[in-house]
Amino acid sequence: MSWEAVKLFLREQVRVVFSDYYLQQVMLRQIQDYHGRYLCIEVDFANRLSVNRMVSKAIDSFGHIDNLINNADITKDAMLKKMKTEDFERFISVNLTGVFNCTLAVIPLMEQSQSGGIINTSSVSGIYGNIGQTNYSASKAGVIGMMKTCTKECGIKGITAEQSLQGLLKPR
Repeated sequence: MSWEAVKLFLREQVRVVFSDYYLQQVMLRQIQDYHGRYLCIEVDFANRLSVNRMVSKAIDSFGHIDNLINNADITKDAMLKKMKTEDFERFISVNLTGVFNCTLAVIPLMEQSQSGGIINTSSVSGIYGNIGQTNYSASKAGVIGMMKTCTKECGIKGITAEQSLQGLLKPR
């Protein structure tokens, strides 16, 4: 989650759980007034147990989860013919399986309360592709497809599910 998004949520009295330790170090000096309203948890999004521990810590600290923003991703560009299998698999495990793990962890909680929201950030690269980004584009295309299904399945349970496509606005 970006620093600006975290600041906005905290100013709006929202409790925030995030996993970016670099962001936490930057924030600690600037958000002292928000002590106790945010939680930074180390998590391996590709590992379901790690994600479940993160969700448990969030529940223990704040009592409930109202919204999930799946924004974690990694990048390492390479042309398809030069891409290593392990790099491709790592992208899929973090960028796609991570979204699956986080979504799966919060859906039962949101179904109990019959409310909640899930936002997945994706990219136009998942629709159109991009030179040197086979792994990234494939993972984001998977997120787009997963979100379309999640929207239909979760909507009947009172959970909104949306997607944000990064890169839709072209710089002037």
